[in-house]
Amino acid sequence: MEDSVSYRERAGSDVHLGTAIVEAVAETDDCAIEEVDELLGEAIDVDALERLYRRPVAEEAPYGYLRFTYCGYEVEVHTDRTIVLRATDRS
Repeated sequence: MEDSVSYRERAGSDVHLGTAIVEAVAETDDCAIEEVDELLGEAIDVDALERLYRRPVAEEAPYGYLRFTYCGYEVEVHTDRTIVLRATDRS
């Protein structure tokens, strides 16, 4: 549902997706990236994420997305490298 989206932005092809995800969480939580509580590698295999979305493979792939939970957000990474965050129950 669109109204539950906390963050949506497309990461450039020159940007490491792992870094972009951590920066998205920090921006949404209004904190520095060093203050993000959870290591991304505890939520997902970061190297596999990069391989999955590297260019030109992602350009040729059918549309889709990967979804996982990280730092109280449901994170979606779409084939076009759009990162979407939706807040989950953070209690």
